[in-house]
Amino acid sequence: MNKTQLFEFLETYSPSALLSLLSAAYDAMGHDQRQDEIGSWMIPGDERQIIAVYMTALAATATPDEFTVAALPLIQRDSWQSFTTQAYASAVRVASEAQRTHLETEIQRQKVKTG
Repeated sequence: MNKTQLFEFLETYSPSALLSLLSAAYDAMGHDQRQDEIGSWMIPGDERQIIAVYMTALAATATPDEFTVAALPLIQRDSWQSFTTQAYASAVRVASEAQRTHLETEIQRQKVKTG
């Protein structure tokens, strides 16, 4: 399976379904995700593309509050890493008006840098 096929496959699942699949995979490998030992170094790929696909799936399935709760940590982390993944741009590009408004309000409240 090439990257394009993988991302097309992943886009068919909701974020919660993807997390369930990952959790099952980690359990099968004997890892406990609560230990926060799973990192991007274990799953190589283009993080910018992964985040864009994740934001698209999130926007299609989440309420404004759920969208903000899930997207904001990625945006915050991206601000610490010189905005290399463009998480904020991905989020606002795919968010509904209600999701975008809720996200922007929380970004301003928490003073998160966006680029």
